[in-house]
Amino acid sequence: MKGPHVRKQGSGGLEQIVGPSWSGQPTTAVSQSPARPLLASLLLGVLIACGGPQHSSGPDDQVDPATLPPDLLAIYDGGQVTLEDLDSAILELPQSQRAIPIEDSEGWYRQHIEQIALDDIERARIEGTLEEDPSLKPLLRDLERTLLLEEWAKRQSLEVDEVTEAEARSYYEEHREIYRTSENRSVAHLFLRSEGRTQAELLEQLTELRARILRGESFERLVAEFSESETRHRHGTLGTMSRGDLPTEIEEIVFALETNVPSDPVLTPQGGHLFIVGGRIDAKAFEFDEVRSAITRQLMAVRRADALAQLTESLPAPADLVRVDDEELDKLMKAGDPTVPVFTLGELVVTVGTVESMLKASAAIVPPPSAAQLLKTLEQRERIAAAARASGIDRLPTVQSRLAAEGRRLARDLVYQRSREAIVDRHPERLRAYFEEHELAFRTPLSLELRKLVVPFDRLGVAAVMARLEALVDAKSELEAIQREVGGEIEAIGWLQLSDRSTLETQRLAAFLAPLAAGQLSPPRRVGETLQLFEVLDRREPESRPFEGVSAQVRQVYLRQNAMELQKEWVESRLEERNFRILPDGLNRAMQRAGVEGPQATFFVEGTSPSPP
Repeated sequence: MKGPHVRKQGSGGLEQIVGPSWSGQPTTAVSQSPARPLLASLLLGVLIACGGPQHSSGPDDQVDPATLPPDLLAIYDGGQVTLEDLDSAILELPQSQRAIPIEDSEGWYRQHIEQIALDDIERARIEGTLEEDPSLKPLLRDLERTLLLEEWAKRQSLEVDEVTEAEARSYYEEHREIYRTSENRSVAHLFLRSEGRTQAELLEQLTELRARILRGESFERLVAEFSESETRHRHGTLGTMSRGDLPTEIEEIVFALETNVPSDPVLTPQGGHLFIVGGRIDAKAFEFDEVRSAITRQLMAVRRADALAQLTESLPAPADLVRVDDEELDKLMKAGDPTVPVFTLGELVVTVGTVESMLKASAAIVPPPSAAQLLKTLEQRERIAAAARASGIDRLPTVQSRLAAEGRRLARDLVYQRSREAIVDRHPERLRAYFEEHELAFRTPLSLELRKLVVPFDRLGVAAVMARLEALVDAKSELEAIQREVGGEIEAIGWLQLSDRSTLETQRLAAFLAPLAAGQLSPPRRVGETLQLFEVLDRREPESRPFEGVSAQVRQVYLRQNAMELQKEWVESRLEERNFRILPDGLNRAMQRAGVEGPQATFFVEGTSPSPP
């Protein structure tokens, strides 16, 4: 009889069911829609429990294969993993992650077994972190509020009107800029350090390597053999790059490359690169029919959130809640002192600095929320939490169980994160080497001094106005002359750093404006009910910075980009310390039970004969 695992028989279209990645590897949540309403995310967000299961432990000294129970999957000093443990762990996963990937079934099973063992090995650290670490308190508090809000919302009868096609189309027309994909490339490189080589020697060696690639040798194999970059462990992969992600001179090279054709050698003070593009996606504007369902879901989420917000207006605020009024908040935000509190409730203190961080994090929402809206949302959440407690929701076994499981997951993730950080802190030479290899990415950002012309339009005449603006830009007309002909207002923007990823608009502007020289005008673009074009008044090109001045940033980027490799390194080390061993006979039985072909090898102790395959 098959267990709870679901065998994936194949894939259709773009649908893909993915099992968990490397044991304990950090995950990234990707929004399905270009803009997610803040209120909906705060009031209706759901956290998925994935805490580790309980399992048995016991010594494994002097193991005799004949005495091993048939449901035993792995052993290590002080513990073991059974088939029951595996079933429990898989059942705690979201439904979409329970399918066994068809490409590497055995690897999927091994990763789960390793995760169970690692959770047990780190149990004391995880529980100690959960009980004592002050940095977890705000996370646990937010987690509790989210669960209370979710359960309370389920008990309300929310009546909202369906979104019509006309409403969805109107939203699409007003936010067309959202429904575009930027041009990007999947980039990898082979890097040689300049240390110990002259520029001529570096150029000669890279030229020979490029010739070998053009003759048909594997780029990945040459990277593994010759590259002096940390990326050699992942085939030289730098990731997917959009316009504005790379220094201008590198960007021009990369985006001009044909797929799988290496660049000419690119020399920098730190060394030399060969870049190669493995895949390319051209910019695309999605038509309404392609995004209609996503827009409808998004607008329905907003309506449900608005209906829920209206219900909270009648709920009493907690007695100890203090929030500054909107006028005072505006003054405090302009004053800019990050330590001034603007919202307090018991131990919860929200300062000006906290609000600034929240505004930065929610910049991709359309339209972006104001500081006053954020504080109002926080107050609504606290009202709901108080109402949920008053009705006994916080005492429900399901809520308490989820809170315990997800709280443990938060503690586990923090333990794993600090373990990765400890590896980096023990090897500071890695950070300096990473900086030397990627020095261009840590330069001061490209900055442009800008002003823009904003031209309102009548929807019936937008095509004609756009065409006229394009013609005037092509004719190199001055901005004032364009204003006199088509109307609108000229606004001074000042200096804008195009590497600043704090807002979605800035990300778009980076790709849009970076190629322009001082004195040039951008093509016109539609933003809401206006047409806009920009003029570059001046440029400040990027400048190199010393490692000491950006070491904290280098550490942050290195940890993020190498999380998988660092996690793997730490997991292998911890399991090796505890003499962890997967038992192929048990693994084989587990996989066969789920209808998957198991490993051919079997467990045996030195001095005995292995079982036949």
